[in-house]
Amino acid sequence: VVACEMLTRFANHYGFRAIFCNPNSGHEKGNVENKVGTLRRNLLVPEPCFDELAQYNEDLLHRCSERHTQNHYLLHRPIEELFAEEISLMKPVNPIAFDSCRYHSARVNKQGLIHFERGIYSVSPRFVGELVVLKIHAERIEIYSKDLAHQITSHRRLFGEGERSIHHVDFIDLVKVRPRALKYSGIYQLLPPNWRDYLNSQALPVLQEALEVLKKILIHDDL
Repeated sequence: VVACEMLTRFANHYGFRAIFCNPNSGHEKGNVENKVGTLRRNLLVPEPCFDELAQYNEDLLHRCSERHTQNHYLLHRPIEELFAEEISLMKPVNPIAFDSCRYHSARVNKQGLIHFERGIYSVSPRFVGELVVLKIHAERIEIYSKDLAHQITSHRRLFGEGERSIHHVDFIDLVKVRPRALKYSGIYQLLPPNWRDYLNSQALPVLQEALEVLKKILIHDDL
């Protein structure tokens, strides 16, 4: 049996050795399966619905902590007391959280965007044509410079076909430098129609000021 790369890193990080059961032999780990079934029946029935995974996980952890105040079915003592006794026999846990993210390289197109899986994400016009590194979490994507020296931006992860996550504020400063070229830039096509109508109505002397106002709006609000 050969462990996958992620499991090998996880075991090395927390200092344990993986022991594998035989294929299709659930009875070899019946104790674990029974515990999984107990939690599933008591915490996940009926099937839960939620909008924020992080918040749901926090609530689930709280419910698990409440169960620890109950007596063990066999030893008739609070589970939290039994666990406290076990802690003294355990190895110290690595205080550094395990990095479970995936990493992916992508090149920023001429519009300052990257495509990943089914979604489209904005980076920054300053990185057009350059390689960047995506750090992929379950719910968000962080975008770093190719040497991972600094984080450029981050987005909520998209899962729908053709969905876009655009931080328009990242493009405003570039447009302010050459406002006459706004209509001919890829950035212009990214703006909502009402923004384009508004900017087209402004005379050049006040266009930069108008863009600065839009930037401030974006920092504190959305489109």
